[in-house]
Amino acid sequence: MSKPTTPFLVGIDLGTTHTALTYVRAPEADNIPAPLDWAIPQLSGPGQLESWPLLPSAIYIPSEQERGRGIHGPDWMPREAPIVGRFALEYGRANPSRLISSAKSWLCHPGIDRTSPVLPWGAPEGIERISPVEAVHWILRHLRHAWDHTMAAEDSAWELARQEVLITVPASFDAVARQLTVEAARAAGLPDIKLLEEPQAAFYAWLAQEGDRWREQVAVGERILICDIGGGTTDLTLVEARDIDGQLELERIAVGDHLLLGGDNMDLALAYAVQADLEQQQNIRLNQLQRTALQHACRQAKEQFFADPSMERATLTLLGSGSGVIGGTRTYELARTTVEAIILEGFFPLTAPEELPVPGLGLGLQELGLPFASDPAISRHLAQFLASVEDPSGRVAQTGALSAVLFNGGVFNAVTLRRRILDLLAHWRASQSVAPDRPPVRSLDEARTDLAVARGATYFGLVRHGSGIRIRAGVGRTYYLGVQAAAPAVPGLPPRRKAVSIIPFGTEEETCVRVREPEFGLLVGRPASFELYSSTIRRSDPPGTILEAGDEWDALELTAPIQAVLAPSALHPAGTVVPVHLECTPTAVGTLDLQCVDREGSGRWTLEFDLRARKES
Repeated sequence: MSKPTTPFLVGIDLGTTHTALTYVRAPEADNIPAPLDWAIPQLSGPGQLESWPLLPSAIYIPSEQERGRGIHGPDWMPREAPIVGRFALEYGRANPSRLISSAKSWLCHPGIDRTSPVLPWGAPEGIERISPVEAVHWILRHLRHAWDHTMAAEDSAWELARQEVLITVPASFDAVARQLTVEAARAAGLPDIKLLEEPQAAFYAWLAQEGDRWREQVAVGERILICDIGGGTTDLTLVEARDIDGQLELERIAVGDHLLLGGDNMDLALAYAVQADLEQQQNIRLNQLQRTALQHACRQAKEQFFADPSMERATLTLLGSGSGVIGGTRTYELARTTVEAIILEGFFPLTAPEELPVPGLGLGLQELGLPFASDPAISRHLAQFLASVEDPSGRVAQTGALSAVLFNGGVFNAVTLRRRILDLLAHWRASQSVAPDRPPVRSLDEARTDLAVARGATYFGLVRHGSGIRIRAGVGRTYYLGVQAAAPAVPGLPPRRKAVSIIPFGTEEETCVRVREPEFGLLVGRPASFELYSSTIRRSDPPGTILEAGDEWDALELTAPIQAVLAPSALHPAGTVVPVHLECTPTAVGTLDLQCVDREGSGRWTLEFDLRARKES
């Protein structure tokens, strides 16, 4: 591995609720420096610039009148820029129609055009809107300008665009969201970034924290669950320690589906409980603006409870509406026991290992918005994930092979929630025939779960240059290409389809997978459809595996259909079906490049799956 060529290696955790940045000076020798947390400059009020380790991933779009009153971003941001960070969140509580939160969740929403101006979602007519890509771009642009203003003021070589920058994304992000993240970074002036999955980054942070001691805590054959619950998402990943050529190495073996379920849901549940109590006990009814402000207040109280185990009560301030709905400002005392009861029993109940998520019975007409998980019980989603990995039937969570849990995300700042996950796993084991002498699932402690992902991204920058321990990982899905079957046509029925495996689960980025058998016929010079499917459940299909339509397709998801006319040639005129084999490469940004190679070597056709072309509405 080569030495870094930039002054710094920078890791950015682009979180749903908060964004963090850590960095290291590029090492001169083979040492492994510890990542440094950067206090991010941001506004705390009009013209009041302060610095904190976390930048709220909140964006406020001020009106022209507000800009004229001094409500705008720091002087080093462009005049037209929205406000990003703490002041955006605080000021936006009074005017939520101009506040954008959870931009990252919108970036991975397949049901909308993520490049169209749709945020703030549901904003009234006359409010300026921006796209999810643009929203993420403004968060990253704030980081770039803040860094350049403070770190590179005296040396342009230290500008953020000239550093090696690694940005984290959820492991379950589809290729569209990954590519759009790269585009947002480029628009923000970061032309060459690398992506890293958040659960891996969290594990890298633990490795950086433990140093050489990690080998004393993990043994060959042990499986470690990375349980990552942030503000808007839940990510589950399984890592196994393996003996490879006499060396203890780590390999990712499973990745869960993308779940829009996290701290935001808990804030909303708390706000509903408080609102119900106000209505029933005090006959106070809240309007929409007050309900939004109440949710923000509940989030702040929840974080205070999580950060301070000795805190028993939090005071919520409820502002009047100005129309007599609440006769002036009131306060509400929220008890720790209430918070823990709602969150523990609502999101982390002690379920049975066979209790899987309950699908919601949706109405035929639904409000457009984020595709939140219909079942809020994270316990059941965890059971489904472990069942998909260990149980052939996929119906019962199996914990016998599980040895440890690494917790990540701001939610797990609460010791109570970490204990509940461990209690849940112990509860499942007690109901199964696990060897009684097997030790209980233990916790791998992380120093700061809210900063771990950024620290791990920076550490991974060192790993890329030959320092530290690398986790063997690759694509988190198996990919398949749709193939029209060679079968007689039947009136009234569409042509039969099959699916061929082209990229196995775990294939490393930039690794070319060749499928030479079976051979396929490629239509050139005529319009044709190419269908890419994926599965997080089928993990053992080698390249070339053929799946027949029917039950075998139940685990497949149509990922990226495209229409194309492949160029004919003198040897292969239009309408010719050319015998080809396939060469497929997953790229560093999550896209898939497919090469169709003529059997005789006289032609090669490239299909770059622009996954953004999939139907999103």
